[in-house]
Amino acid sequence: MRQVCLLGRYRTLQMIANGANLSDVLNDLCAAVDAHASATSFVSLLDGLGNQLLPIAGPRVPPAFCERYHTLAHRSETEALAALRRL
Repeated sequence: MRQVCLLGRYRTLQMIANGANLSDVLNDLCAAVDAHASATSFVSLLDGLGNQLLPIAGPRVPPAFCERYHTLAHRSETEALAALRRL
């Protein structure tokens, strides 16, 4: 396990050093986390105004989740979580 984490860390640092774009680096990082934890991870960033979280990475996240995530951006946190649980 430790070796897998070290390889993932090395690959991420190498991508950054080689000038990979942020989305590619984060997708690769999510894929490493997913493989290590048998999970589905994703990363969101705040928009330029700091009002909405926008999904930027998550190679295993179903497209329906991302579509729903965008439509829920203007709802309250409680409403959004309830709707995402129904997916």
